[in-house]
Amino acid sequence: MIDTTSKGSALLRRWLTEHPDTTQSSLARELDVSAGMISLLASGRARPSLALACLIQARTRALVRVTDWLDDDTQARREYIARASEIA
Repeated sequence: MIDTTSKGSALLRRWLTEHPDTTQSSLARELDVSAGMISLLASGRARPSLALACLIQARTRALVRVTDWLDDDTQARREYIARASEIA
């Protein structure tokens, strides 16, 4: 399996640890995904869709942001495009 470990997975694990009243199963129900998907996300074995990343950002009150799931190359391209659009 491809390693998709990201800042997002580490932050999601941290958020779950800091919110012991929220289990992976309860978070999954809130986000309308399987508990297995939350496990995959937290372990870095999967990345969320854009829609799911937005829901995670909202639920974690932006501790886990949408951009936290991007790899370094994707983040660098995103920043380059943003800077280029400011110049144009």
